Amino acid sequence: RLWHMRSEQTLTALEDENLPLVSLGVKDGDNILIEIRGADLIWPEESIVVRRGDGESIPTSGGGYPSAGARGVTGLSNLGNTCFMNSALQCISHTYSLTEYFLQNKHLYEINRTNELGSKGQLALRYGDLVKTLWTSEAKSVAPLKLRLAIAKKFPRFNNFLQHDSQELLALLLDGLHEDMNRAVVDPNSKYTELKDSDDRPDSEVAHEAWSAHCGRNQSVIVDLFTGQLKSEITCSRCGRVSARFDPFTYLSLPIPLETCVLLTVLLHTIHSDRPPTRYGLRVETSCTYKEVRTQLSALCGVPPSQLLLTDPHPAHPSLPGHVVGEGQRVRPDWAGVAYQVPEDSAPVLAAHTGGGTHAANAGET
Repeated sequence: RLWHMRSEQTLTALEDENLPLVSLGVKDGDNILIEIRGADLIWPEESIVVRRGDGESIPTSGGGYPSAGARGVTGLSNLGNTCFMNSALQCISHTYSLTEYFLQNKHLYEINRTNELGSKGQLALRYGDLVKTLWTSEAKSVAPLKLRLAIAKKFPRFNNFLQHDSQELLALLLDGLHEDMNRAVVDPNSKYTELKDSDDRPDSEVAHEAWSAHCGRNQSVIVDLFTGQLKSEITCSRCGRVSARFDPFTYLSLPIPLETCVLLTVLLHTIHSDRPPTRYGLRVETSCTYKEVRTQLSALCGVPPSQLLLTDPHPAHPSLPGHVVGEGQRVRPDWAGVAYQVPEDSAPVLAAHTGGGTHAANAGET
């Protein structure tokens, strides 16, 4: 990548490849720095920052500064297939209650360096440094190198330059931050206490009992902000007895809903010669039939459904009619049809055509 070197301390990334140099502020005699990414896919500028230890990244100028009063708009540089990590970090960073906690240095008073399940505070400290940089720096982007190294040390599966699951990293990072700031003092030799059965007790009592047991071992800002309880019930098929449990959760995995609609376009030719053909856009269910398409088109164009003839476009001339589609057929997702308005006295002819398998004539001839 290219940098406009205004001075040894001020570099401007030349990111727009389509603009001439003069539009980017480059003048005759100015220095252009060519930066070549290393074999490990890390830019030398980012490696220098780690060796210097004076921050997360070298700020860039010239259009890279956030607008006045803007906070948290600093980006994260890709350190070689770390987009999965960057997206998770930006999500956590914009959880404002947690960000304010780190910006106010509250984490420094709760670092648990004796917790064997944590990283001796390294994850929390490195994440806190990154949050401060993201929310106070004027740089366009920063390189989360120190945090990445802390994550790779705690979770070796991320100690490479491969793609990983963003949700997996998010879950492990939240758990790591929790353990680094866990206020609960737990004897490592103590055993877990088995919870009592619900025994038809009120949900509030059972939930409070389960929550107290959980907080006996887990107390942190992560628990305060992210942890809830999920109720589950088991009903005996013989006696009908119901047993309820309240389990803690930090995140819920939800399925992405499948798209149940498709977008269609229909070119309508009316019987009025002074009106040009009009293209309509329709949003219909994937299980919709052409009869329903005709009804929806009628509502948009004002032509009664009985006067609308739907056809496939002509293979050679898309604006001309092709085969008439049967009104009982299911709509093809890629269908872009042609519709014709026919005279009122042509309803019997239209009914015969909508069985499919014939070609449509011009509206006047029909």
